[in-house]
Amino acid sequence: MKKIVLLGGLMIDHYMYVDHYPMRGGDCIVEKEADYIGGCPYNVANALRQLNFDAMIYSHLFNDSQGQKIKEHLINNNFNTTLCIEDEGKTGTCNIILDYKKERTFFSSQGNEGIFNRKDFTDDLIKDINYVYLSGIYLTYKNHNKEIIDFLKELHALDKIIIFDVSPMVASLPKDDIIEILSLCNIIKANKEEYSVIHSYVNPNEQIILVTDGANGSTIYNGQYSRHHEAYCTNTLDSNGAGDNFLAGFIYAYDLGFNHTSCLDIASACGSLACEHIGTGVQITLNDIQLKVSGQ
Repeated sequence: MKKIVLLGGLMIDHYMYVDHYPMRGGDCIVEKEADYIGGCPYNVANALRQLNFDAMIYSHLFNDSQGQKIKEHLINNNFNTTLCIEDEGKTGTCNIILDYKKERTFFSSQGNEGIFNRKDFTDDLIKDINYVYLSGIYLTYKNHNKEIIDFLKELHALDKIIIFDVSPMVASLPKDDIIEILSLCNIIKANKEEYSVIHSYVNPNEQIILVTDGANGSTIYNGQYSRHHEAYCTNTLDSNGAGDNFLAGFIYAYDLGFNHTSCLDIASACGSLACEHIGTGVQITLNDIQLKVSGQ
């Protein structure tokens, strides 16, 4: 079983369902509310562990009510909690407004989940891992970016496969940090807007670049060619986590040695399946993926 460490931190996604998103200064009624375990690493790990990966989320878990809720969920659902470090502090919350068009608007309140400490990783653990995933949102905490970059350099020197999921807030991050991180990565995933910010800092001749564009599909850039994949038809209920599940599907197919076309098939299927569920913690099986790819 392949091992992947996911860097990013865990929080609570607080959903508010509304019939419309109001103009600035306007008003609307919240029809219902719900809490889910959130954070991009959680979504990727949840998908990969269903695809036979040993997925270890690195996050400090705090002794507040939100942190305890996350801890109980992970234990009850058999997540690998080796790198979930119990600590004192405040857990962040991401408030998500989902309107009738299934469009999401995010308001994040960061807690202490952005902590990074190299001492949390034993030498034996580092030796055993195959992949390392970094969420760009992790870098928005900023306090530990230098330590994270140093850790990535260490992993790069050990030939670990480094995967970077670019953040929507990439333009607000220190340019030098982003350039250095991108230079260490094997696989980079960005949406169309994020890619417009980083495209001059990546090297498709040496890296795999994945660019997603919602219902318009996705494109892979590698070497001297690019390949586009149309999005699968889907009954979208909530697109939150679609990109995370897309990336999980790609990692799974890439690890099996599939060609890039097949990797995009599987990645797109996983992203599409995520859209058919509300909230995080999507359950995706290989049979689900096969049915989606075959058009059933």
